[in-house]
Amino acid sequence: MWAWWVGLWSRQESPRVLAILRIGVGLVLLWDMLAIYRLDLVVRLWGSPELGGFGDVMSRTPVPEMYRWFAPTPGLAWAAWGILTAGLVCFTLGLFTPFAGIVALVVYAQVAQVLPLGDRGIDLMMRNVLLLLSLSGCNRIWAMDALIFGRRELVRSEEHTSELQSRQYLVCRL
Repeated sequence: MWAWWVGLWSRQESPRVLAILRIGVGLVLLWDMLAIYRLDLVVRLWGSPELGGFGDVMSRTPVPEMYRWFAPTPGLAWAAWGILTAGLVCFTLGLFTPFAGIVALVVYAQVAQVLPLGDRGIDLMMRNVLLLLSLSGCNRIWAMDALIFGRRELVRSEEHTSELQSRQYLVCRL
């Protein structure tokens, strides 16, 4: 029994499993972004109170970085939404996957700081998974990266697995 348990958690993930997770996580997060757009909540969720936002972003210490670097305008909330959505589209398609994932992660964390009450537990977990997948080999197959940069030959055999033991790290992190 013990050998089975150790074998279960010490296995490295296949690039196919990581690709399925990348696509699934990307689609779920994109659905959230499109729901925010459809309900016209971009400025309400991520804008300052002077613009009709729900948060007290300018009176908190520390002020989120995006509001320390840029003026609190509706354009900033829309820019954050646009960069996050573009990053998630690229991440889901597997286009410049590590870069797109990290960009989406940073912007996702920033908008969570703007309205902390709107940051659900699932958002924190999704950011963790986004980080893990960005640093894994999830773009080795079923990704634009694999087509553009010729990584498809890396997964011709089932022997090649991700260097990141995502299951172990994810369980420890959660």
